[in-house]
Amino acid sequence: LAALFYLSRRNDESIELCQKVLNLNPDFVMARVFLARAYTQKGMNDAAIGELRSTSASTSRDPRILGVLGCALAAAGMIKDAEEVLTELRELSTTQYVPPYYVALVHAALGQKDLAFESLHQASEDRALDLRFLRLDPALDTLRSDPRFDALLRKINVGS
Repeated sequence: LAALFYLSRRNDESIELCQKVLNLNPDFVMARVFLARAYTQKGMNDAAIGELRSTSASTSRDPRILGVLGCALAAAGMIKDAEEVLTELRELSTTQYVPPYYVALVHAALGQKDLAFESLHQASEDRALDLRFLRLDPALDTLRSDPRFDALLRKINVGS
């Protein structure tokens, strides 16, 4: 439900629900992820970064968490740190699958539209499940005015 609130741009409700969930289970990683994503959309970048950095060591190198962290770092103006996240994602991709959708999120946050679209097209080729969020994800708002965005939506058949 918190994810739906986030995708609907109802960030306050997403934050409230994530906080309730984390009060019940502080180790629920996806609640931390969507809390951080909602914080980032509200410009609460330090809080977002803190949430993501507080994930357990066993999940801190999860490419999805790293991608969301890269977005928060870029939004906070910590460009070098966000680029280091991209380097880490590239390194991880030599030993495991790194969902290109999350690489695209970081590129989009850094204003690197061409690289973001390259990653989204790779996600399309991979038939990545994460593309189900493409049409709604606020983290991709910077790409929406580009004609390649609508073309990609048509390619994966989710409409614009």
